Amino acid sequence: MDRTFCIAPMMGRTDTHFRNLCRFASKHAVLFTEMVHSNALLKNKRIDKYINKTDIENPVVFQLGGCEPSDLAEATKIINECKYNEINLNVGCPSPRVKSGGFGAFLMYEPSKVKDCLSFMSATSDIPITAKIRLGVDDQDIEKTLDKFIEIILKSGINTIYVHARKGMLNGLNPKENRNIPPLNYERVYRLKEDFPDIEIILNGGLSNFIEDKNKLKMVDGLMYGRFICEKPYELTKVDKIFYHSTDEMEIESLIKMMEKYLIKNQNLGLSGYLIKRHMVNFFKGFNYSKKIRQIIMSDNLDVDEIIKILKKKYLLVA
Repeated sequence: MDRTFCIAPMMGRTDTHFRNLCRFASKHAVLFTEMVHSNALLKNKRIDKYINKTDIENPVVFQLGGCEPSDLAEATKIINECKYNEINLNVGCPSPRVKSGGFGAFLMYEPSKVKDCLSFMSATSDIPITAKIRLGVDDQDIEKTLDKFIEIILKSGINTIYVHARKGMLNGLNPKENRNIPPLNYERVYRLKEDFPDIEIILNGGLSNFIEDKNKLKMVDGLMYGRFICEKPYELTKVDKIFYHSTDEMEIESLIKMMEKYLIKNQNLGLSGYLIKRHMVNFFKGFNYSKKIRQIIMSDNLDVDEIIKILKKKYLLVA
């Protein structure tokens, strides 16, 4: 799997509908699910809402949360049956819930447990197992702790690590603040790649300019974008050309027609159109007349021809 360009797992955002709309815009970007705790797969009778996906979403990664090796192994078996391309262990989420549950970023304190979790997962998986981490947490000295952490977890046999280039502050900051307040430290990630040249390092955190960021691929193996894509998903139409040298360009009229077809198909299956439309409207944020387009999308009768009529006037993106 080519991890040059990845879209980060984001709670409340990267559901199957979002992933399908993203795939219409980019054929090659690696997509992630929201984080799902192993308990959600093992203790609920109906797990469809957590596990279901469409084939067109691939390549797609299932992100798993938890800290009990045996539970993670059982959850891994379930995920393997659903044709995901990879399973990623969350070792970076800094929410109060993960601190109290001893998983997510809290696991940065317990590299041996992370190694055991990854080993158990790998032993029951036919697809690659990876980890997504932070540089460290709280008062850890990342110059001393990060390489040691990596050395230990690599004993599990994994060879791909996604690194959010910030520390996670489990004391004093909420998840939103943890995405912005701890300073970015790309240089530490670059040194990590120098220290472990044989593993794949994917850089995450604060990326927002495709052309400038592409230069970072000289130091790491891939880039992972989060909130920037959620705020400006239309930028995905540029990804295949910039990062994968594709000569095909997605016309915006074609994109909106694909979205309409997907919406109608799911509504005919009895699913809520709102859950799809809430992602659709974001694709046109920043366009002139985006308010009018939003009104059309959210109306009872989606008039795609009217949206295309507006778009064909070639209004520019608002700066």
